[in-house]
Amino acid sequence: MNILINFSAQKIGGGQNVALNFVNCILQNPQRTKDDLFFVVAKDSILDKILTNSSFADRLIRTSNNPIIRSIHELLFSNIYLKKFNIDIIYSYFGWGFFSSKYPQVSGAAASYLFYPELDFWKNYKGFSRLKNRLTDRFRIYGLRKANGVIFETTLLETRFHELFHTGAITKTIKPSISVIHNNDNTLLLCKGDKKLGLFLCGWQLNKGILLIPEIAAELKTRHIPFIFVITASVDSSVECACFIEKMKRFGVEDYIRIIGSVDKSQLESLYNQADLVFLLSKIESFSNNIIESWTFRCPLIVADEPWARNICKNAAIYVNRDSVMDISDVIEANVQGQTFEVTINNGINLLKTYPTIEERTEEELSFVKQVYTYAKTHSSQVMSGGV
Repeated sequence: MNILINFSAQKIGGGQNVALNFVNCILQNPQRTKDDLFFVVAKDSILDKILTNSSFADRLIRTSNNPIIRSIHELLFSNIYLKKFNIDIIYSYFGWGFFSSKYPQVSGAAASYLFYPELDFWKNYKGFSRLKNRLTDRFRIYGLRKANGVIFETTLLETRFHELFHTGAITKTIKPSISVIHNNDNTLLLCKGDKKLGLFLCGWQLNKGILLIPEIAAELKTRHIPFIFVITASVDSSVECACFIEKMKRFGVEDYIRIIGSVDKSQLESLYNQADLVFLLSKIESFSNNIIESWTFRCPLIVADEPWARNICKNAAIYVNRDSVMDISDVIEANVQGQTFEVTINNGINLLKTYPTIEERTEEELSFVKQVYTYAKTHSSQVMSGGV
């Protein structure tokens, strides 16, 4: 079977990391699958560079980083390489492509808020930014409705999908896996002194509750509690970044916050080893690498008390009201005064054992893709012969 793995939308962030896990697994043992794999990647992305220097270089299609140009390319030219490589089915990682409907397509679903229409996810965004995001969401929903198969990271989202979208797609929940790079030579020294340190591994997404940090820092300052928030966002020209810096200066908490920018994957172990708490205050998530990374590196995880978090973390996290400065500050103060949350940490270690290895996850993905292909072809034959 010839399978096209569509990585064209994976350029940054968690989606790219998951795709890298898949690629590295295949490259380490290219004979592990009897299927022939072909790849679509965004030009000059990390995935492009890795696959260009691999045995799959002659099975690689490079497309634009611009989503509009990429979509036009798929509409006008994809049939050329689909025929050239005799593709049977397409697996679009966390997305959907404008390929001919005669090719079955499997999509990965990661935009969790799409399954909670009652939640105004973009309420804090204005003007063009809000319009652009809403239009993108319409495309994502269109893709989910058109997909022959959909892969989820949690059973909660798979259930919500079937409640909202009554399509003919078959679905499967495949838990995430984690790839840990142990590299003592690539450390990241934060020089925190005798202060406790809390991590926010995220960009300027407002869903992460990042704009609350200056207010939490101000409360800790009032309580005379020494603490440092480390944020892996980068100082840039975004409205969110400007708003954050303005709040930080207004509350006078510059010495409580360090904005260090994106961190290389090889530095994650060093970063977690220096952290005392990891924060994930999202209103909604499909999943987050922060969860299994915090369990792996034995760092207490502070999460929003929301259904998605309870479904994933169970008794392996400390839950807080994501909108309450006082609630979050109380947990930080408890940690500074000596509470280690050891039971929670051990629960995380035990829960981590229920997650697949990268090899197991990759095998599950390819197995499901083949299942969707068989179902799609059988269903198509029944329709052509007058069946149901």
